[in-house]
Amino acid sequence: MTTANNKDLKAVVIEIMANFKQDWFKRMVDWHTMHYNRIQELKPEVQKWLRKYDNLHSKYWRNFYFKHKSLESILDHKKKRYERILCDKAATTRGFDRYMQEVDSDLRWTWITAINRLVEKCKKFNIDLDKIQVSNPKIVAKGFEVYITDGKPRRIYARMIWAAEFSDLVEPHTRYIVTEKKIK
Repeated sequence: MTTANNKDLKAVVIEIMANFKQDWFKRMVDWHTMHYNRIQELKPEVQKWLRKYDNLHSKYWRNFYFKHKSLESILDHKKKRYERILCDKAATTRGFDRYMQEVDSDLRWTWITAINRLVEKCKKFNIDLDKIQVSNPKIVAKGFEVYITDGKPRRIYARMIWAAEFSDLVEPHTRYIVTEKKIK
């Protein structure tokens, strides 16, 4: 455990998350690179399918709908999924470099928001900032974890974990879990 000299909880969280920040940025940039390539690969096929769907739908909709309602709902679901692909920032931004510039600014904003969220969750436990001690953060496969103590008979367990990290279409996002464990 290390004692935090600064009484500001946000500064403590920024300090303990410094190494994790580098790892998180690298992983997110890698994911966005893979995502951009995947979207660009899917884009022609999706556009072709949507044009075909629109042509057939306008031509045969009335006869088809009453005979095949369940198939119509499946096709509508696929259409919505494909439209989401075409509305994705990776599909609408012109050029990889411009896309990565936007991603970089978004990631910086997301990181600041992440720190604020984690601090707000920690503040719910009324931590005594004069006596705060923080364990060295442990980077695990899905994020990082840290223990916070403040001289009271308890330990605050703060975790930040990734979700959907290995998906190529759903953007990975972070979850913030802060729990309190009473020490007897």
